[in-house]
Amino acid sequence: MLVNNPSEPNLVWAKSPVIPGHVLLICHPATIDKVMELGSRAKLGEYWGLVHGNPGPMPDGFAQVQTEGLQGPTAIFRGLKRPLHYLHAVADSDVYIYVTNPEWTYTYRPSRHGDAVMPEPKPIESVFTTFVSFNPTHIDEAASSVRKALSAKPSGVVLFWEWTESARENTLLPLDSQGRYETRIL
Repeated sequence: MLVNNPSEPNLVWAKSPVIPGHVLLICHPATIDKVMELGSRAKLGEYWGLVHGNPGPMPDGFAQVQTEGLQGPTAIFRGLKRPLHYLHAVADSDVYIYVTNPEWTYTYRPSRHGDAVMPEPKPIESVFTTFVSFNPTHIDEAASSVRKALSAKPSGVVLFWEWTESARENTLLPLDSQGRYETRIL
C-alpha cells in the first residue's frame, strides 16, 4: 500500500483506472469546505477513513485507521448517467467512480482528549462510491484553490463520495450500475 502523506491530507493515492500503478489525487478544496460548512462529521470521517485511507497519525491528533482508501477498489466505472456539467459541458463523461467495499464507515469525533476518526457499522447492503475527475480543467481549478504549494502535481480530483445501495446479484457493485454509469473499467 502506498502511504499518503499526513502533512498533506488533501492528497490521496488511488489505483490508476487506465494504466498499471497508482495516481495521486487532490480532494477538491470546495468539497472539503462544504463538508466543514455543513458540519458533517460523517462525511469528514468517511474522507479520512475511506477516501484518504488515514495512513497513520494525522494532523490535529486524528487516530490511525489504516484502510486502503482508493488504492484497492472492487470496481471502477467511467461516466455518470446523470448531469454534472461542472466547469465544462461533458463533465459527467469525465467522472470515474471508484467502488470500495469497506467493513466499516468512519465518523469524526472531536473531544477534549483529542480528535479522532471512529469506526461505526457501515450502512447495510451498501458499497462506498467516490467520484473522481482526471480532466485537466478540474485539476487546475482544484490545485489553484489550495493555499499552499503541493509537493507533487495531482493527476486527478476527488469531487465527492457517498454510500450507495449494493446490487443483490453482486454485493461488490452498486445497485443498477449499468443504469447509473457508462462503462466499467475494472
